[in-house]
Amino acid sequence: MLINKKYNLDLLSSLVPMIEHNLVHNEKQLIQVNQFINWFVDNYEQVKSLNDITIKIKADKLMYKIILYNLVSKERTLKIKISSNIKKLSKHPLNNIYIEFDGYIKKQSSLETIKNSIAMKI
Repeated sequence: MLINKKYNLDLLSSLVPMIEHNLVHNEKQLIQVNQFINWFVDNYEQVKSLNDITIKIKADKLMYKIILYNLVSKERTLKIKISSNIKKLSKHPLNNIYIEFDGYIKKQSSLETIKNSIAMKI
């Protein structure tokens, strides 16, 4: 699906954890993921124009993470408007339960460090 630039709810849902895993573990993003991200940024408005609210939410969340982690150049995302509520949606729904697990806390702190280091470079 990534190579064909086709998407569905499952694909949009799985990309954010995959991207974050690679960032936390200092691994390169797959070429197919990068190609899909570039296609997604170019076609974001088309994806959001669908009448499926769950796709719209997942698309907003993915775009928010793409911008947050600076996965494409800032010039490409300047005109993109995402929902103002997306920051509230960016936490995992089970965050309050997962917070008890050491690995989850380490991942969250790693992502915060990455986000802050990107912000300092800008």
